[in-house]
Amino acid sequence: MARIRLRVNFSKILNFVFLAPFFWRRRSAFFVAIDYHYFTKGTPELEDLEVEREILDRQLAFFSREFEIINPKEFSFEYAFSNKREKFAILITIDDGDDSISENLDIFEKYNIPIIIFLPIGMCLPQNSLDGLRSRVFRSFFEVEEKIRDKLCGEADAFFHKVIEMNHHKLEKFLGHLNKYKSCPDPLSSRRLLSLEKQLNLINHPLVTLSSHTMSHPILSEISPDWARWEIEVAKVYIQKIGGNTRFFAYPYGFKASYSEEIQRYLSNVGIEFAFTTRALRTKSNSNPLELGRVGMHSVYDEGYLRGLVGGVFELWDIIFRR
Repeated sequence: MARIRLRVNFSKILNFVFLAPFFWRRRSAFFVAIDYHYFTKGTPELEDLEVEREILDRQLAFFSREFEIINPKEFSFEYAFSNKREKFAILITIDDGDDSISENLDIFEKYNIPIIIFLPIGMCLPQNSLDGLRSRVFRSFFEVEEKIRDKLCGEADAFFHKVIEMNHHKLEKFLGHLNKYKSCPDPLSSRRLLSLEKQLNLINHPLVTLSSHTMSHPILSEISPDWARWEIEVAKVYIQKIGGNTRFFAYPYGFKASYSEEIQRYLSNVGIEFAFTTRALRTKSNSNPLELGRVGMHSVYDEGYLRGLVGGVFELWDIIFRR
């Protein structure tokens, strides 16, 4: 909580003394993408990931009133930077496809705010499906202690091929074995994600764009090339099957070391045009489209904080703290 309070005060101070507009100059020269994860009716238990419903309502009301909201369905760099804006602009994204999205979509509808939902699509598949089981086994690889992982799984490349060759029965047995060794509850695999049925109900929603967050949400730079290609390529197939938008992609975790130029080449090879990190980079006309920034949202309503956030102050925060 102390870190979040520090972030809030940092943004408020820079906004109050007009340093954000001074540093970033013309408002039309950039936009900021923001990133939600999970929503809750009560006090957030995961302070970095959950936003209380009442706070979400107030945040979206403020964004709708004060800023220009970019529509992902029309997005391109030409569209984003074609007109001189009088207001700061934001693009709103939601990671992980948590079922709480469906319970709070009415607030986005209330303010007519378009969103991109990035799905770890393999984790959304039924557990009795082959790729659903594979994805849960791959996810478990990162949930067990490293010394146990080395003993049960071996090197990442050998582990990947071992899992791909397993049949349905062997996968179920292996997953049950891995689950015994999980070191702590995982925020992703322990939650209820949007089912395929709910995804199909959302696909034609005028405010919703569904895109890829890989199959099992791994740190792409820490797995083998074959595994990384599977995560990217198979996820794209499933996103296509549900009618989603394959132009967009969000790196799992999204910090600087979680992706690489090699990963970006894989994305480009399958036709992905825009990939989002969790680094607080402003998006400008000369930004690398496969390394776009986003600012994580917290369960905080403070207009000075939100103005500074949309004004781009957290790019300076990342520079100061070398994120």
